[in-house]
Amino acid sequence: MHEHGEEARALDPSDPFAIVSAFRAAVEIEDGMTPVQMLRALKPWSKALSQAGWLDFGQWLKAMERPFVREAGDDPERIACIEVYPVVNVHRMKVDGERRAEAFVSWETRGRFESPVESPSGRTVDCCSLSFVNPGLLGHLPMRIVRAAEVNDIRTCAPWREPAILLPSVKGVYDGLDCTPTFFDTVVLGFLDEISSHGSPEDTEDVREGIMDSVSDIENGKADIAHTHSGTSVMEALGILDDDDRAAIRRNEASGGLSRLLDGYRGDPSVMAQALGLTEFGLADLVRGDVSRYSAESLERFEGIARGLVGGAAQDC
Repeated sequence: MHEHGEEARALDPSDPFAIVSAFRAAVEIEDGMTPVQMLRALKPWSKALSQAGWLDFGQWLKAMERPFVREAGDDPERIACIEVYPVVNVHRMKVDGERRAEAFVSWETRGRFESPVESPSGRTVDCCSLSFVNPGLLGHLPMRIVRAAEVNDIRTCAPWREPAILLPSVKGVYDGLDCTPTFFDTVVLGFLDEISSHGSPEDTEDVREGIMDSVSDIENGKADIAHTHSGTSVMEALGILDDDDRAAIRRNEASGGLSRLLDGYRGDPSVMAQALGLTEFGLADLVRGDVSRYSAESLERFEGIARGLVGGAAQDC
């Protein structure tokens, strides 16, 4: 590694914290390198990396070193490699009455399939999460760092559908967004911290088994759930929703229903605004999906009023 114009130099393996000096350094991974090979090379600094990555470095190295043999035959979801890639996350907020946007880059890890597969929802996907992949398999897959960034701006999606603040590419302006990978962002946070997000290898396996048992109960009709479009009942059955989650889901569902009604309204906007107790500017915010200042109860009340007006307008036609 080298910093501040210094010549490249090797880190001192006898200094358990020498790796800290490389945290900001740009990083590259040799073609074909696997996590086991990388962790073995980093083992002299395992103590510092355990602290920085919130994991037990030795436990994960040991779990990844275990032999793992793939069964022969066609596997449509065969993982070909591990990718560490950047995501530009965009958050929108109001500060002192002003609309502000915040962007930050996070590095994440995914598995890349040998060929695209069809998901249960019918979509074609070419990558997957590695949260519950057997460490023995994970440790022996080739890994690479992707510089091309993805943009995660949730408010461009339904029900908000707000204009994008940042795009992965703009025709005639730029063809893509790239991020410079550093050792800390990619190896420590993007890989080590992400694969160990559920704890030790044993903790991760326990969580995986618990989820699979819950899914099995759902499939076998043992879980008392009602099938919904949102999938909320499945998350309830898995025990991963708290009160804040439920409130957010209720608010999003009310917002989505209201958005669909307003999209289909063909009457006089001033009539709809008056019925909702809003100005026409306020109604325009709702049409754009800007519902940040309304509670779920208010949105549900708006939805009921709008449904009556849309139904009445349809009858008049």
